[in-house]
Parts: sequence; C-alpha cells; structure tokens
Amino acid sequence: MADFSSRGPRVGDDALKPDITAPGVDIVAARSANGVIGDPVGDRYVTISGTSMATPHVAGSAALLAQQHPGWRADRLKATLMAAAKPHQDQTAYQQGAGRVDVAHAITQQVSTDPVSVSFGRTLWPHGDDAPITRTVTWRNDGPAPVTVDLTIEGAGPGGRALPAGLFQLGTGQLTVPAGGTAATTVTVNTRLGDADGYWTGRIVARSGATVAVTPLAVHREVESYTLTVEHLNRAGERTSDHWTTLLGMDTFAYWDLVSPDGVATVRVPKGHYGLTGLVFEPGPEDEQRGMSLLAQPLLTVDRDTRIVVDARRAKPVRMTVPDRNATPQLIDLSGNFTADDGSAYGVGLWADTFTGLTSGQLGKPVSADQFVATVSSQWIEPDTANSPYLYALAEAIPGRMPTGFVRDYGRRDLATVVHRFRGGYTGTETERSVYPVLEYNVGGSALVLPTVVPGQRVEYYNTTGVRWESEIYFGTRDDEGWLEPQAVLFSTPTAYRAGRVVRETWSQAPFAPSFPTPRWPEQSVTRTGDTILVDLPMFSDAAGHPGGSLTGSGRTDLWRNGKLVGESEYAGYGEFTVPAGAVDYRLVTSATRSFTDLSTEVESSWTFRSRHVAGDTPARLPLMAVRFAPPLGIDSSAPAGRSFVVPVQVQRQPGAPSVRVTKLTVDVSYDGGKTWQAARVRDGGHGWTATVQHPVGAGYASLRATARDSAGNTVTERIIQAYRLR
Repeated sequence: MADFSSRGPRVGDDALKPDITAPGVDIVAARSANGVIGDPVGDRYVTISGTSMATPHVAGSAALLAQQHPGWRADRLKATLMAAAKPHQDQTAYQQGAGRVDVAHAITQQVSTDPVSVSFGRTLWPHGDDAPITRTVTWRNDGPAPVTVDLTIEGAGPGGRALPAGLFQLGTGQLTVPAGGTAATTVTVNTRLGDADGYWTGRIVARSGATVAVTPLAVHREVESYTLTVEHLNRAGERTSDHWTTLLGMDTFAYWDLVSPDGVATVRVPKGHYGLTGLVFEPGPEDEQRGMSLLAQPLLTVDRDTRIVVDARRAKPVRMTVPDRNATPQLIDLSGNFTADDGSAYGVGLWADTFTGLTSGQLGKPVSADQFVATVSSQWIEPDTANSPYLYALAEAIPGRMPTGFVRDYGRRDLATVVHRFRGGYTGTETERSVYPVLEYNVGGSALVLPTVVPGQRVEYYNTTGVRWESEIYFGTRDDEGWLEPQAVLFSTPTAYRAGRVVRETWSQAPFAPSFPTPRWPEQSVTRTGDTILVDLPMFSDAAGHPGGSLTGSGRTDLWRNGKLVGESEYAGYGEFTVPAGAVDYRLVTSATRSFTDLSTEVESSWTFRSRHVAGDTPARLPLMAVRFAPPLGIDSSAPAGRSFVVPVQVQRQPGAPSVRVTKLTVDVSYDGGKTWQAARVRDGGHGWTATVQHPVGAGYASLRATARDSAGNTVTERIIQAYRLR
C-alpha cells in the first residue's frame, strides 16, 4: 500500500471501502504532447503516482471483462472483479477491500457473490449486551456445471490479533451452486466475543479446486466511546442549522464534519481529547448573509456523554483598519490552528472581504501555544484598480485561544514601508505577485494574487510584531481560460521589517544565475547527510539575490569524484547522490538552458570541494560559493553600449558553510554568446570586487564568466550567456 492511499472504513456507517486495489505507484504511461505532469521517462513517457494511475488498471480490467461478457451490467462486472481479486495477507479489508485486481483470474472467474462485501457496521461500546448480527450472502455460478464450494473465514483484529472462535460464523461450511444459478447462506458476527475493541476484518473464501472467490467482511467493535452533542445558536439566541462545525482529533489524526437539520448535531467518538470550531452564519434578507461568527474550543475532553453549545452571542467583533481611507480589504483570514499530540496539524477558518458582521469567540479554557494558535490577517488594496499602487498586509497571531473579538487600528508608525521596484527582466510576460505572512508559529498564511505591472513599482505596508514577510512573483502567459501559466518565478526569503522604516527592494533585474539564499529548511542548497549529497539550488535568482526558478529547455546536474562520474540528474540545480564515506575531492556541475527569454539563456556553475562522512542526522552545508554580479542596469536590464562599464561582484558563501576568505577572482566577458572571451580588469575594494569591461558599439548582449578560489582550495566557475542587454 502507498502511504497516500485512502483507507476505510466509510465515514458515517463504517462500511467496507475501498472495494479493490490496483497498482498506482510510479506508473509509466505515454506522455501527452502537451502534458505538464509527471516525471519524464525518456522522450515519450512519464511516471506518475496516485489514484489516477490505479483507476485505469481497474477500468481496463472491467473493459476486458465486458468484452468477454457484453451483456453484463456494471454490478456483475464489479462482483466478478472483486471475487477474483488477490488479497494481501498483511492488509486488512479496510485497506485493500477484496484485494488487488487480477484480470487474468477475473476473465475465467465463474463464481461471485451478492453482496460483494459484508459490512456489519459498528456495535456500540460496552459490548456485554451486544446482539448477534446476521447477513445473507448469495453465490452466483456463471459456469456450465454445478460447483460445490467449501466456505471458510480468514481474518484478524486490532494489531493482527487472531480471530476468536465464533466472532464470525458461517451458516454452513459447504454450498453447491447450480450452473447458471445461485445458492445462499448466512454469516453472523457476535461482538460479545473477542479480547479487543477495534476493527475486525477478513474475508469469506469459497474454494472448489482451482476456483477461488473472496468476499471481504468487517465489523467495528467500538472502543470506549461517548456521544457528543453540539447545539448551535445564532445571535438571536435561536437554534440554527446554518453552521459549519468541525470536530478534530487531538490524540490522533481524525476529523468529523457535524451537520444538523435542526441546529443540534450528534456524533459518537472514542474517549479522548478533541478540538472544535463552529462557524455560525447570520441570514439576512432574501437569503443574503448578514454576518459570520467563528468560535473555537481548542481542547474538548470527551470522557462521558457530553453536550456543548456553540453560541454566536458569545462572539465579539473582529476588525482591522489601515491609515489609507481609500483602501479596502480584499482578503480577510480568520483561522484556528490546532496541533494534535501525534504532530498532526489542522487549520480551520474562513475567508471574507469585509469585517462587517464578522465576530469571533473562545469556547472552553485557553491552552498552550503548542496546541492552538488563532490568526487574524487581512490584505488591502486600492479598489476598482487593475494594478493597485499599494498593498497593506497585516497578520497577527493569538496563542492558546480564539480571541473573543479582535480590534486593531494600524497607524503609519505601526507599519514598515517597503517600496518594491520591478525591473523588466522578463519582457513579453504578464506578472502576478503574492505576499505571505510568516508568523512566529508555524501556521501558514493566505495571500492575494495581485496583477503587477512590470516594469513598475508598488508600495507595500506590513505590520512587524511577531511576523516576517515573504513574497513571490510569477512571470508567464495567459491560457485560454485566463490563468497565468508561469515561465519564471522569483521569491523572497522570510524578512523581518522594522515599524516606521522605509525599505527599497529591486526585483527581476539581470543577471539571472544560481545563488545561495538563506535556507528555509535544513536540506536546502547543497548539503551532506551521512553519505548522501543533496543538491537543491535556485538556478535563476535575480541580481538582488531573490531565489528564482524557470522553465528550461534542458538541464542537468552531475557529481564527479576524483575525475569519475558518481551520478547524474536530468534536473538543473537538483540531484541526490550516494558517495563513499572517506574524504574525497568532488566536482559538482549544474547547467540549464532556456528559450522563452533573451536573458540568461545558458547558465552553468561548477564547484570543486573536498567532503567526507557527516555523522548524525543534521545536514552539513558544503563549502560552496556563488559569484553574484550586480551591474547598474536600466529598468530593461540593459547597459550602455560603446563605453567602459564597471560591474560590482560579490562572492557569496553558502550560509552555514565553513568560513574562509576568497583569495582569487577572475572575470571574463563575451559579446558573441560565449564563443570568445575577454579578461575584465578585476579589483578588490575590501567590501567587494569590481570588474571593468569595455562594451562594444551597437546593440547586443554581454555574457559573463567568473572563477573564484578560497583559502581552503575550494573553487567555483560560473558562466552566464546573455547576462544583460546592450543598448
């Protein structure tokens, strides 16, 4: 079973699902000419995992079976496929249903059952007075002669426990099924028997020589459980069915959507700890919504039959304001974020575009920030404007509780002002930008997707207490439905700003090349853990260092050891390589080409370094560098032709790598796409290097190449074809 496969039982009645399984991991299939999903396997195939791959196996099996039996309806095809399935001995019926589809068996299968599976549902705890439950199973024989089948039951309980004698009982151990006819018997479950509560599953197996037919069966012998009743009241104190309520498991991952036609929802749940959110809607005239109240109980202990009330009258208004009276909120996010004991995380909340009628409230007692964090955030723009000249982005975290009302009026002194200037690095594309809060708690965040004019500018205002901000900007073309199909992307790493300060940031200015940004997670950039080297680099970062990616025509990443190839990847900037433990000299090379833009059409970086086994599970950052060029270009990423030009250069160390000094840097320039190179005059100014080049007369491009060496002997060589334009 894949770790992402859905398991039963079915929500609500504990019925048996799934019915059948099929291969769905790393399935290779023909690639669509215009397909964008899947990992390439050669030129004509891709590999994909998921239910979308398992389903065609079953559909194809059904098609072959229907070809053999054109008069059969869908129920006959399903019954035969399930009866002929091949069960896995280590999987329960709630994991695999009847088993893996076996088309070779199915096309010769003559015996099937009705029903195709036997679900006994749930018997309520405690079990001393449970009454036996009996179901009838009918076997069909589609063959030309009678079949006598021996009937047995196989199965197991929680933790693989053996079936106790009598838990499942057949009415007979043998049946004769006439040709073209049916025969039936009963199967009974007695949940007073057994030494453990939980799910008991198995299968009825009918055998006659080589003929085998399986019928999965299951019962839920309920663990200690109680009834939770949740009553919902609107702001008028009246019961209302106009709500959306979710119960969340805080011991292990589980959730229930509670619905009620009369405002009172009930659910049977195991003894334990839960979280609950209730969103109560206030109806207005002609079914218009007049308001919403989000209430949350971070911790709810259910150790007896329990009743709680989600009362909208306990909630108070939520409101944020900004200094610009013309600004209007386009996105309001009010959320509760729960963390269960097993590490499972849940986020439940609402999006709105007005604070009018929006309220929030706490139910029960506060808890620690490790268990619950509420967030209130909003983003504001100039109304009725295709490209807003400003953005207000605000986000606050409230640890341990859902606030009973939240009011915050922000003034200029409360906000950082960030002037974002967008250069025209990617001409001929449309642009969308989003700005996300990164709160001190790991709860995520929401953002508007804003059309952005490039070249251009937007002034953005952020609150600063307990929050950093990150953003992303996509460049691409619109599809037939108006969605942006990205061709390049730039990101910012989470940044803390100071209230009252003005900061300027420049985006999408050439050259575009690899960089070493502050990593978001331990494995990012180039690291070694044990004897595995992992490469994860942004190949098309802009001159300011915003990490960037791009569609590429070709790409590869190779690792060499003492002149011999260790491994190769068909992805630019990415690869995972197993290496020997001893100290060895390595050479890492990564490259990419692209054609949708005239800038950085070819990028290549190569490094030499020495590495040995890294003990423990913490990735160690390898001693790599990146040469970062920052020429003073125009907004169209061009420099003046026919004159001397000074290019500032920085040699950027990978963050977290051993600290050494750069001992040598050379820079070359090419004006014919890298066919010939000229040495630039390089100077070390103490706070950075400069390279002076002589641009020829006339429009064209400048390509750059550089090599740096540090005091430990590590080197980097970087090449950027068409790094910037000449005008």
